[in-house]
Formats: sequence, C-alpha cells, structure tokens
Amino acid sequence: MSKKILITGGTGLIGKSLSTLLLSHGHEVSVLSRSKKSDGSIQFFEWDIEKGYIEEGALDVDFVIHLAGAGVADKRWTDDRKKAILESRLQSTALLKKELSKIKGKRPGYIGASAIGIYGNQDDHALSEEEVSQDRSDFLVDVVHQWEEAHRSLQSEVSSLAIIRIGIVLSTEGGALKPMLIPFNFRMGNYFGDGSQVFSWIHINDLCRIFTFIIEHSLDGVYNGVAPHPVNGKELVRSIAESKPGPFVQFGVPEFMLKLIFGEMSEAILMSSKVSADKILDQKFHFEFDEINPAIKNLLHR
Repeated sequence: MSKKILITGGTGLIGKSLSTLLLSHGHEVSVLSRSKKSDGSIQFFEWDIEKGYIEEGALDVDFVIHLAGAGVADKRWTDDRKKAILESRLQSTALLKKELSKIKGKRPGYIGASAIGIYGNQDDHALSEEEVSQDRSDFLVDVVHQWEEAHRSLQSEVSSLAIIRIGIVLSTEGGALKPMLIPFNFRMGNYFGDGSQVFSWIHINDLCRIFTFIIEHSLDGVYNGVAPHPVNGKELVRSIAESKPGPFVQFGVPEFMLKLIFGEMSEAILMSSKVSADKILDQKFHFEFDEINPAIKNLLHR
C-alpha cells in the first residue's frame, strides 16, 4: 500500500538514495528543506530550525524519517563544531516533537536515524542492540545517547517509533568510501593505524532497504543498520584493491599522524566496533550485499 513519507535530511547521501527507492516502491515522498526547491517527483516543504518553523501541511503524512544532523566527519572537531553536531540533532527533533504534538487525529509513524557510535570501542564480539557503551565521556557515545533520547521523547506523538543505528555507509557518492578511493588514483591503498579496527559497514542500497522494510512491515524498536559480516581496515582496503586494476602499495597511516591532522575527530576514524545484524535478520530482512567483496565490486563497477 502506497504511503506518504516525509524525510528530513532528504538531500543528503542517505536521503537521496532513500527517496529514489521509496518512489520505486510506489510511495509518495516529500522533503523538509531550508529553501523551497523543485523536483517533479518530490514535494519540498520549508523548515527553519532556529525559528522553530515547519511549513503547514508538511506533517500530513503516514511516516516521518528524521535523518537531519550536522555531519560528524565533515569538519575538524572544534568546540563550536561539536556543539553544532549535537544541537543540530536535538533542536531539529525538538521542533518535530512540537509540531507533531499539534496533530489531531491519526499520527504518523516515525523512524529516527542514529549511529553505531553509541557502542564506542567494542570489538570482542558482535554487539546486539542492548550492548551500548555507557561511557558518556566519549563525545560520540554521548551524542548518540542524547540523539536517541530525543527520538524516544516523540513516543507519545507518533503511532510507531523505530530507530536505526547506521554503520559505515559504503557509497561512491560520499561517506567513508569516497575519500578512501582517492589514494588508489596514485597506486596506493591506505588503512588507518595498523588496520585492525573493525568496520561495521553497510552498502547504501541495503541501508535504504532497511528503512523501507521497517515502513512496509510496521516495525518498532531499535535496529542496527549494518551488514552481517564486519571487516577490519586491512580487509576493506584489500577488497578495494582487488576490485580495481592494480598493482597497489598498501600501508597504514600512523595513528599519531591522524591525530595531528584531525585532532579529536581521529577517535571516530580509529573507532573499532563489531556490531550485530541479527535483530533485523530475525525479522526476515534479506541483505543484497552481506559480504564486503560483492559490495565493493557492485559500487565500483556499476
């Protein structure tokens, strides 16, 4: 059955791919944007988080997917940037809560984006959704805890509530993979540190399919948005090298150099988290790309 779906952050990497998939499934898609735009298949509504404004009619939908938030790895983590990362998530969610509370009658379902950063550095076993880190002194751990708390505060304002903890999204359009491909133009493949840190990755297509699956199967709760088979840094670089005409020199960028270049943000780059996909698999979701080699080959050769 076709549903009307509103996406915040709809012009970002995930939002654009998700919009395309939802439209292909016969759903109607609209996007909240800071400026009025035009797209033949997507309706744009304006919102202004600082002014507390959402255009009338935007929330007249069956589902709200909240992706918006300042990019964690877009800029060096100054105090101002860290404040923007946190407040962009909390303030936008608070605005949605305020406007959703005004709805009389049927309320929409809600899916909030989250991140596997909530697990911190844990890679001794595949982490279930219940095994989050409680080390709130870790910036990313604390941000994601507060983000999820903000999502859950909407519980009484929506008909259903799901949270997806997004892993390392693989796409040639952005995210972690795009900068990793640059050294390969110079016959080099670089991993971080000693290459042992675990990447809980997911192909962009499968991530968008999880969002769509949750909508179409009316699921509640928290789900990890990761593929079933994490890899370490060396394995990821090796997979890229095997999917491109070589040869390549593969080596690690020392941790001290990453810290000099990125400062505190290097903690996110070096984070090692082994995260489980079992819960979404138990709902009979099928991954198109559950192994790294087919995922990389698909991305680099389509």
